Amino acid sequence: MSAAERLVRGVAATLPAAIRERHREEWLADLDGASEAGIARSDVAWGAAAFALTLSRSDPAVSGMTRPALAARRARWGRFPRSDCSSPVPSTLVATPRPSSCLRRLPSPLWSPSVC
Repeated sequence: MSAAERLVRGVAATLPAAIRERHREEWLADLDGASEAGIARSDVAWGAAAFALTLSRSDPAVSGMTRPALAARRARWGRFPRSDCSSPVPSTLVATPRPSSCLRRLPSPLWSPSVC
C-alpha cells in the first residue's frame, strides 16, 4: 500500500458514515487511473484531504441528519447557563441573567443600563 493510498484511506475514515464508503471507493479508483490521466497520485491524495477539510459536515445531505434534528441540536447549544462571570461573551449576548458583580467587570463601552 503506497503513501497516497494510506492518506486516502485515512482521510476517508474521517468522513461522515453516510458518504465515507462512496468517496473512499472513488478516490482509490482515481489513484489507480491517475497515471493514465497524467495526474500525480499525490495530487489525488491531497485533493481528497482538501475535500475532507472543507466539507460542510452540518449539511443534512452529508451528515444524514434531518433538518429538524439539526435545528434541535443547534438550539440545544444555547440552553446551558453560564455559572461564572469569566465568559468572554458580552452579557448582552448571554440569555441567562448574570449577577450585578459581572457588570462591574465589563469594559465601559459594554456597560450600560440596558445591559442590566
